[in-house]
Amino acid sequence: MSVPNPDDLLLLIRCPSCGQRFKVGDDLRERTVECGGCEHRFRINDDVIVRGRKFYPGERDSQGLNRFQRVPMPGGELQIGVPALHYIAQESPVMEPVAPQRIIAAVIGVAGMILMALLLMFGAGRSGLLDGMILTDRLLMAGFASLIGMIALVYGNPKARLRALGVGLLLSCGVVAVPFFFKAGSVPLENRVVGRPRNLATSTEVTTREPAEDSTIVALRNRIGTGPLVAEIDRLAKAESDKRAMGLWLRGLSESNKNLVKEYILRVTGAAPSSHPYPRDGGDYLLVLTGVTQSIQELAQLASVLGQTEKIYPEISVIEVRVNNEIFVEGSFEKLSKKDDPAFYDLNKRELESIDLERVKRAVQRIAEAEPKIYRVDITRKLIALLGHDSVDFKGNIC
Repeated sequence: MSVPNPDDLLLLIRCPSCGQRFKVGDDLRERTVECGGCEHRFRINDDVIVRGRKFYPGERDSQGLNRFQRVPMPGGELQIGVPALHYIAQESPVMEPVAPQRIIAAVIGVAGMILMALLLMFGAGRSGLLDGMILTDRLLMAGFASLIGMIALVYGNPKARLRALGVGLLLSCGVVAVPFFFKAGSVPLENRVVGRPRNLATSTEVTTREPAEDSTIVALRNRIGTGPLVAEIDRLAKAESDKRAMGLWLRGLSESNKNLVKEYILRVTGAAPSSHPYPRDGGDYLLVLTGVTQSIQELAQLASVLGQTEKIYPEISVIEVRVNNEIFVEGSFEKLSKKDDPAFYDLNKRELESIDLERVKRAVQRIAEAEPKIYRVDITRKLIALLGHDSVDFKGNIC
């Protein structure tokens, strides 16, 4: 018998995308391969295997049928003519999937560049996150994010690195170009200081300041970030308004309580609803109050319930308050509701002094349901004071 032809052990398959035919080993059945012509990936199954019509020796006049003879024919192999050419090389065409960490790295790289572009767009204005940052620093941020993004893209596309590098360069050019178009707040804060506010609570004589004092005020402004406050003071001055703009520098205020503090300050001062808290470093907030009629000392007195008033800066219209976050924690419901406990009135009196009106309302309901055996002047005085607030909507319970 003649030696079996190696081609008989190969599968003839057709690419479902471009129609090209090539031969692969039978061990690649049910595995994913990649077409060498169009780079289309597909699985080798019965749908792509080319099967010719069966025929028997003698039905076709083909010299290639000589290898099916039972007895070897002399010179049979020489009559076969030109040997069959394969479409691709015989090495394994299996396309291994890309590692998950490479895909994640590429996604993070692109997302980082997009987020940096959005930050440079929407955080570049006045009172934004990048307010006061010069153009050079913004370009450094954009360049660093672009570099990391390109490295991640190249790492995530090991078989198309040139293409990934081209896409990364295109995205990087867009990110670096953003600071040149959005540069409203690229002026340093110290260059926007306009001097002493013109609508302070008390008028004092203008004196010549020493250079050291001026530098201290500038450093304090930069530390607090008083850009939004200075802009609001100038706006009220240009409008010739008789109201003021002041700032509360709330030190250590937790983010979950900032809206509660804002509502309380607006309620007791009558400030405009456009007042807004601005986050600062170290978990601090600068609450810019506009439309205030109180003096800076009166405002400090109202803000003292939030914690300890550490210092008042009349030169920049700012009050520094160290916030006590424990005042936002409500007492135990069991102790607050136990009417025969000697501490019942003291605990509920503490709730009446809370800045949260919901806690105050619950305390009023508990006291109203208690049997009036003890007369407490302090609690009565607090209830009468609550009747004078327009924002209190449970005056019936108080009565």
